[in-house]
Amino acid sequence: MQLPACFTWLLPVASAALAFGLGRSLDQSAPQLDLGFNEDYVSGLYSDLDLEDVDAVFGYIFSNLPERAVVYPSEGYYYFNFPMRGSHVRGTILLESANRDAGVLEFGYVSELKGRPSADRQPLTGRSKDYGIDEGLVLERLSATEFSATYGGREVTFELFRPEQEPPSGIYPHEEYLATVMDESGLQFDLIWDGERERLFWALDRGEFIPENFLALQDGVRMGARTRFVFFDDRGANRMVLIGVDRAESASNTWYDGPFDQGPDLIVDEGGLDLRDYLGRHTGIDMDLIDAYGHYVDRPGVRLPVAPFRIYSDTAEFDIVEELLAERASPQEIIHRFTL
Repeated sequence: MQLPACFTWLLPVASAALAFGLGRSLDQSAPQLDLGFNEDYVSGLYSDLDLEDVDAVFGYIFSNLPERAVVYPSEGYYYFNFPMRGSHVRGTILLESANRDAGVLEFGYVSELKGRPSADRQPLTGRSKDYGIDEGLVLERLSATEFSATYGGREVTFELFRPEQEPPSGIYPHEEYLATVMDESGLQFDLIWDGERERLFWALDRGEFIPENFLALQDGVRMGARTRFVFFDDRGANRMVLIGVDRAESASNTWYDGPFDQGPDLIVDEGGLDLRDYLGRHTGIDMDLIDAYGHYVDRPGVRLPVAPFRIYSDTAEFDIVEELLAERASPQEIIHRFTL
């Protein structure tokens, strides 16, 4: 189970540093902002919840869920974090494509000291457990994107966010648009198939609004100030291709570790996409080893990663882009170089 780092006070902001286009908007009519009051943080630190008791923690989380919980990441994780007993707890409730119709929620969490080097952290307290009818939880499908969960006399509706599936205008003849996904970073990405190289890559979805500020590192290279995602600015196709993810974010498994695990599961459910052929050709894996979602058939819930981007330690690793542009390298050549 994947667990995020905690960014309690971090809120996405509108793109102001660089105007290049805006991503598809969500409903912003009545946003519920996590204001992160210090009063709540300190009170939580002094609260007492037995973190060794997974049922007690699940009951606490479930009782504090909103009546309607929107699961934004396409992989189906609903993330949470809170202070407790002098540490910080982070975890997930997962509506995984293979289990949700079987009436099962997957739950897991760990506690840690925020912002401390890994060698200087106290031993983590963490637990995981699947919840279904035998554990007192009733999970039922209401529609293609909605599930009702009842536990301890309380009902919560989980809504799986479905991004608009609109092919981008910027696409070359040898490319094929497959789907759009929502990353836990809050950015939406288009999954593109390059038929010439038989490779997949990610392009930033564009439309009305993108919750990010972009910094110009050099000619042709942009970095998200919030996410630290690095993009190649393919101006000919009017798009930004993901070419880099920060190594520290990737190593810590944060919300900014890239969309490598964000499969378009709802689109697969609708019968509009089978990823096996694309993933088989992209990775060379035997297609019989994975299902239509990209999960290993003998390892339920484990997804074959799609990570055609560089895990970088220093943004100087992208200086060569400016040199390549000066040498009149084509956008396709530059994309190929960084999406191996």
